Amino acid sequence: MEILEVIGIEYDYKFKGDDGSWVSGTKLYVACEHEKIVGKKAENMFVKQSVTLPKGLKPGDKVAISFNRYGKVGGVEIVDE
Repeated sequence: MEILEVIGIEYDYKFKGDDGSWVSGTKLYVACEHEKIVGKKAENMFVKQSVTLPKGLKPGDKVAISFNRYGKVGGVEIVDE
């Protein structure tokens, strides 16, 4: 499991889904080491409202993110590295 560093959190993120309905959640901005990059690779991940984020999650925390069978974020856990 890859360990990522949280570099930003965008709460109350909303967008229109493929069916036209609104989808709400949180956008996590994370960074990690990558063999082809000098420095860190940055990505963002959408976390649906139904996924509970760890209490007190903040930039600088190291997290492990699990994905469901559809490739969507299924869980976020703060880890001690």
